[in-house]
Amino acid sequence: MLSRGEIFDQLWASEGTSSENVVDVYIGYLRKKLAPITDFGIEIKTIRSKGFALTETERA
Repeated sequence: MLSRGEIFDQLWASEGTSSENVVDVYIGYLRKKLAPITDFGIEIKTIRSKGFALTETERA
């Protein structure tokens, strides 16, 4: 699991013009682009007040 702050610090903090909200926007983009990954039994899960994690899901 990675927190929003950890992701932001690694990818955007050096630019100095963004806020941590940019992480939510890009996680949304990733979910759309990687939507078929649920076919493989994984998803990007938001863990409230903690961050994001790749988790296993049940296959259909």
